[in-house]
Amino acid sequence: MTMITVRALLNNANEEEMAIPDVQSGTTGLKLPDSIGKLKHLRYMDLSCWEIHFLPDDVCNLYSLQTLILSYCMELVELPNLLGNLRNLRYLDLFLTGVARLPTTMNRLKNLRHLDIRNTKILEMPPQLGQLTKLVVLTDFFVGKGKSYSIAELGPLEHLGGELCIWNLENVVDPCHASEANLKGKRYIEKLELRWGEDDGCSRSLSEHILEQLQPSSYLKALEVHNYPGVRFPNWLGEHCFSMLTSLHLSGGRHCSELPVLAQLKLLKELKIAYFDSIVSIGPEFYGINSCNKKSFPSLEKLAFLNMPRLQQLMPPPRTSHHLPVMDDDEHCPVLETIESVAGIESTVSLEDSDALEELSKHMHSLLPSLTELTLSFCTKLRSFPGGGLPSSIEILKISDCPGIESSPEGGFPSNLKELEIRSCGKLVAGRKNWGLRALQSLSSLCIDGSEEVLESFPEETFLPPHSILSSCGILHI
Repeated sequence: MTMITVRALLNNANEEEMAIPDVQSGTTGLKLPDSIGKLKHLRYMDLSCWEIHFLPDDVCNLYSLQTLILSYCMELVELPNLLGNLRNLRYLDLFLTGVARLPTTMNRLKNLRHLDIRNTKILEMPPQLGQLTKLVVLTDFFVGKGKSYSIAELGPLEHLGGELCIWNLENVVDPCHASEANLKGKRYIEKLELRWGEDDGCSRSLSEHILEQLQPSSYLKALEVHNYPGVRFPNWLGEHCFSMLTSLHLSGGRHCSELPVLAQLKLLKELKIAYFDSIVSIGPEFYGINSCNKKSFPSLEKLAFLNMPRLQQLMPPPRTSHHLPVMDDDEHCPVLETIESVAGIESTVSLEDSDALEELSKHMHSLLPSLTELTLSFCTKLRSFPGGGLPSSIEILKISDCPGIESSPEGGFPSNLKELEIRSCGKLVAGRKNWGLRALQSLSSLCIDGSEEVLESFPEETFLPPHSILSSCGILHI
């Protein structure tokens, strides 16, 4: 909408046909006229993408306004303090704006059902937000200090649904306040994020009691917990009552020395665990004492352990009757010594910056029967491939910055290999005559990259598969 159109609306505001106009825009570089308040019957206003710094106070006179969309107004830094006068407002979208504070009169918006404050600069909620009992969508809640800003304000908001992220849980000083939030009773919330700040001064014991009281509804589908200061997770996290949970991310449990038992979450498809600095071993306790009698992770599709600097050993579930379908991106675990006991990984294994990894399991064939992609990067102590060779199921093999590997796998590279990439592995390249490339009838991509002199004469034609097979062949000398 142009400024001319806006002024035309204002000039005709008293005409019958202009009683309920729709104001829409995708316009930038405009200033909303102060006289916008003349549109007394306006119900819908979309100012998304406007380059406005503020709204005129007269906007607060649009008593019939039900929808106000300000998304992508990145220059918008504040809202009128009397915004609470818009008693019929139901939908307020502030996504990706520069707004840093919500008006203190927000608690007057008794009909508000949708409040989107994602990707704003807001760091605290207005007081007494719990009075907005018709709210259905509240994207973020920032716990403040003081009764009117506490997490207990979520309690009366019993219709909340969709996604909710609760920030600054370090400001919760009483577990009773967490209980009053009544997350367990909010059955329409599908995704919940619980976030503590980076401050390491939080009481570990208090944090554990608080998380215990933040048990969500059994209808929850996705849960994320970030920067949890406690030592142990509550028992409810792995309980059977969470029968609908499909995604779980735990990140930043810097004081946790053990992981919660999660293997019996029957619909869990994605599990990501990252930045747990104190975890040394993931063993049978991770799967539960009685897991030998049940399937562990019966629906899991993706399992990721990321940035766990002290992790040394990964153990399989005892007597598991199925394979964990994916264990992806096992990166930045520099103390990992062996993957011999990682059973049931079906698709992808990536070992990066594993400075202590000295060998790969000789039982890799039986442990990883369906492995299709293997990446080894910066495994500086790795000297050889496993005895018996690599699984024939591997189709993509990437090896980089592993200077200790001296020879190709026993029996040559996997017969089904389609892509082979070797970078900065001088000793391995020096033994290229034993690679057995001519037998790789499926090989379509070959990349050799490094600074070794031996690359100047590579590839020798007799060592390559038929030229008609290769669709990509890069030999780089830097």
